[in-house]
Amino acid sequence: MKEERPELPAGWQLAPIDDLGELRLGKMLDKSKNQGIPVQYLRNLNVRWFRFQVEDVLSLLASPDEIEKLSIVDGDLLICEGGEPGRCAVWRGGANAFVYQKALHRFRSHGGIEPEILMYMLRHRSETGALSDSFTGTTIKHLTRESLARLIGDS
Repeated sequence: MKEERPELPAGWQLAPIDDLGELRLGKMLDKSKNQGIPVQYLRNLNVRWFRFQVEDVLSLLASPDEIEKLSIVDGDLLICEGGEPGRCAVWRGGANAFVYQKALHRFRSHGGIEPEILMYMLRHRSETGALSDSFTGTTIKHLTRESLARLIGDS
């Protein structure tokens, strides 16, 4: 379903999400390869529309390098790759010790766009069906990094 793009406010422009910030998938859960120190991680189930559910966070083993690369900081937008592809929330919970699993994308803005704008854009596209054009898979739908990176956001 192609969506019509409205006229943008003065000073705004369209850009692929990948140009607006860093987009990264999380840690692969593989017990045979996971080594390091225990750290709590967010999974698909913990990301709801516009909020996080952190009462049932699990732990995994990660190296210090992985913890640094997969950290979550204020302003990070976490986006579900599967389950309900595109479901997302912006972390505004301050300092934490969380990383995130591979079923989630993390968008970290370069500063040219507020992550909440992308969050609401994804929700709108999900509700209108426009986001489904970006899904892969016939029975189990996924929003791959490549598809997400090509989505157009307003900056």
